[in-house]
Amino acid sequence: MKYTREQIDEAMASKDYKYFTSRNYDVNIIGIRNSETKGRVTNAFDDTMTLSYRDEDGNWKYHEFDCTTDPGTHWVKNLLNPNGVAILKPGQYRGSHKIGLHQGKYEALRQQKSLKVYRDDNQDDTYDFLEENVS
Repeated sequence: MKYTREQIDEAMASKDYKYFTSRNYDVNIIGIRNSETKGRVTNAFDDTMTLSYRDEDGNWKYHEFDCTTDPGTHWVKNLLNPNGVAILKPGQYRGSHKIGLHQGKYEALRQQKSLKVYRDDNQDDTYDFLEENVS
């Protein structure tokens, strides 16, 4: 594991983000973008997703997964939106996702609210995190 639940809790507190600690199965889902890539498109699962929650007995459970928090090469080069590929802006998005059907086939975590994203349309190998391109 790269992190501990306590480190995640401390990081959330330092940003004044809400971190659920009292109710059982009130799940904290946190994505951590790999800062070592310095905004380069890596086309890799080089970020981290953490899940932490209390179980039915009130005991803490903590899990980590490799993930990506930014779009891969295919989507950078083949824009679905003329304003550019979407790159999630760091922040807290409480209540932004819920369980639902993915492609109408299987249950998955699905977005249910708008999120703030940077739009990068120049199709190069570096993500542009420009405030003027936030939508």
